[in-house]
Amino acid sequence: MDGFEAGAKTDVRPKTILISTIKTLPDHFNQAVVHQKYVVEGFSIKQIAKQLSLSTAAILDSLKRFGIDSRPQGGNSNRPSWAPYGKRYQFGKLVEHKGESRVIKTIIKPRFLRGDTLSSIVDFLHSQNIQTKKGGLKWQTEQIRQILLREGIYRSKRKPRGSGKSPARLHKQK
Repeated sequence: MDGFEAGAKTDVRPKTILISTIKTLPDHFNQAVVHQKYVVEGFSIKQIAKQLSLSTAAILDSLKRFGIDSRPQGGNSNRPSWAPYGKRYQFGKLVEHKGESRVIKTIIKPRFLRGDTLSSIVDFLHSQNIQTKKGGLKWQTEQIRQILLREGIYRSKRKPRGSGKSPARLHKQK
């Protein structure tokens, strides 16, 4: 029976080799451009691909070709996912957020320095409908404490280990 047994299945489809064509970087994009975007400015491979209208595979290929080590996927890209209150990311760099900085300088710091508690500052921010970093209206005392710590005017009330004395709450600014 022509080499076929009854009931045997054969694959009569032709074997094809899929050749994928990946759009590569145009000649006017060189190692310096890729290095600037990926390493210096901190953009992700996906962001660079979108900016240059290329595939992520093309960007990955370019990184390999130019000997630029890629960051681990889903890992820490050496920056937090959210900038702290009063700051924002611009071109991969942390810069001042003018509106949030104004809230820190005109509301949070002065109220704390005159003796208001963290919870009274939170209550005031709620009464004025001032949004948090993520656009919400629910401030927490811990957020205010973190802002004041970054500003260098708040110290923890906790006693340092091995010390019988509690550190000062306010840090005098010179």
